[in-house]
Amino acid sequence: FRRLAADSAQAIEIVTKKFDVLKKESYLLFMQARSAWFKSPLYKQYQELIATALRNRRSIESSVSKESHALTVKEFENLIILNKIIS
Repeated sequence: FRRLAADSAQAIEIVTKKFDVLKKESYLLFMQARSAWFKSPLYKQYQELIATALRNRRSIESSVSKESHALTVKEFENLIILNKIIS
């Protein structure tokens, strides 16, 4: 995800375009890609951040870790956009 572009909004745009191409080419390929996305480590990290925030009754912003591999708030917000688009 971070290798696609320096900015998470640009990375989401790239991924969205890939999903759009797959959807136009073959709905079956789109659904397989969507299924793979929901099994990906990045999506799992996204879900874990949501679960942690809910479990601790804290906001996403306060639940974001300062570790280098953790999602940033901006990345999280852009993943929300991606999930809305492909769902």
